[in-house]
Amino acid sequence: MLYLFILIRTVGEYGTCIKQQYYFKTDEYHTDESASTYGTLLSLPDKVTRQQDYVFSDDLMSVWIRKKYGLLVSTLTERISQGALINLLKGDKAQPCDFREVITEVMTSRLIRRGNLSTEARTRRATNIKTDQSGTVTFSVLLLPFRTPSPLKHESLLPDLGEFYTLGLLSALAASCRKVQTALRDKARYISDSLKTHGIDITSLFLQPGDIPSAKRGSAISLTEQELRNRLSGKEYIRQRKFIRAILQSDSMLRYDAPEALMHFLLLLAETNLTPTQYHHWMSADIIPVHIYAIQDEFRYPCFDMLDRNMIGNYRASLLQFMRNAGINNELLSLIRYEDIQDNLSWKTRYFNDVEYSAKLQALMVVINASHDLLQLDGRQLYLAALAAKDARLQQLFEPLLFALPYDILERYAREHSLDYGTFYCQFMKNIYTPQNADRELLRRMILTMALHAAARYVAAYESNTAGKNTSGFDDVRSLFPETQRMSIHRKDSYTIKTQTYRLSYILLLLFTG
Repeated sequence: MLYLFILIRTVGEYGTCIKQQYYFKTDEYHTDESASTYGTLLSLPDKVTRQQDYVFSDDLMSVWIRKKYGLLVSTLTERISQGALINLLKGDKAQPCDFREVITEVMTSRLIRRGNLSTEARTRRATNIKTDQSGTVTFSVLLLPFRTPSPLKHESLLPDLGEFYTLGLLSALAASCRKVQTALRDKARYISDSLKTHGIDITSLFLQPGDIPSAKRGSAISLTEQELRNRLSGKEYIRQRKFIRAILQSDSMLRYDAPEALMHFLLLLAETNLTPTQYHHWMSADIIPVHIYAIQDEFRYPCFDMLDRNMIGNYRASLLQFMRNAGINNELLSLIRYEDIQDNLSWKTRYFNDVEYSAKLQALMVVINASHDLLQLDGRQLYLAALAAKDARLQQLFEPLLFALPYDILERYAREHSLDYGTFYCQFMKNIYTPQNADRELLRRMILTMALHAAARYVAAYESNTAGKNTSGFDDVRSLFPETQRMSIHRKDSYTIKTQTYRLSYILLLLFTG
């Protein structure tokens, strides 16, 4: 039976709940450029005292997750869908606001997206959205592979609340796409039902092919504005009058032969904020479901091959247990193993992919083998600047991997010298960019070299599996899901989402900041 391990800290860095902040330039990997991990390391005291850990049983955590995260997912869904609906109805009145526009608005919500999105980029995204053979729009995102056993990064190797939040957020996004479409269809049906109660045939309000526009436009406008004055006042009167005038100024589809019937229609449109084009579309539109594949990229990067597969399996089992406890609908979100992608590849595709990986790794190793001068540099800024000059990709990944990788050699050294490993690790890494003496210098060089090799293997794996980064155009995700839209937790030309990572304290609260 698995337990969710939650650490309650009371002092220093470990005594606050920190929502990680992201800063970025236009790099490929969107790594920790603010140096928050290294800065945290420098701020730690020389001796890090281990505080008491509290372990909660499955039963207790299942009840807590069901209550708190069930509410969180529904709250996120409501906020995202309401924000998207408001933005859509404020947008281009000439557009039908179809499922592509709805999904694009939801998936680029400022509640979850990092960075700005231009009108051109938004239009391109909407145009690219298509349904698969089952009539579903699917998205795929690589994330949540595992937690590495690093004394600085993680105490528990099971997911934390921030990682659970990410799954809840993805589920809320898929649910919001349906909720907004349903809301638009309900508005259109409300208008249609209201017209029927007045005995109005909706088809009589729209021009048919060959019809000549009526000269009774003025009568319809006068009747509508008079009825508005009778019904409303203040800001709502001004808003609806402005909305109706905007419709009439750009109208090319309404008939004016029956001014009173048209008046009722225009008032209903103003009440619901729908244009004639949007009403006409959503009266007959189907609800297009959205499904998100959260793909655990646990075996995508060879630099983590040393990790225990049982640990990775327990991490995944904990995520799946959370999804069940939180009531996350598997019609909205699936947690996919990267092995499913690997198993789906033909032997021929595997062969050429391995050739591509080897070629890219060899080119990067040439750079690393010519970088011995880096070991002589004193200071973080000098080291990273010199590495960036040699290969910017290696520099972007170097420090995140430096602090994420497990180092058996450091554990052995600490054990042989009767040192507390956590304290020794933090002290050693504080001085990783400063040349040392004797054995410590040899260790320092070995760790720096291991991190460089890991960065090279990461880059080679990423580029050999990502379309546009390799010679064959191969994309590992689309090999399994060929019609999917790609999402990313990095800033690039795709749907980009914020993820939140928390160092936990006093966590028996609902961690939701929106």
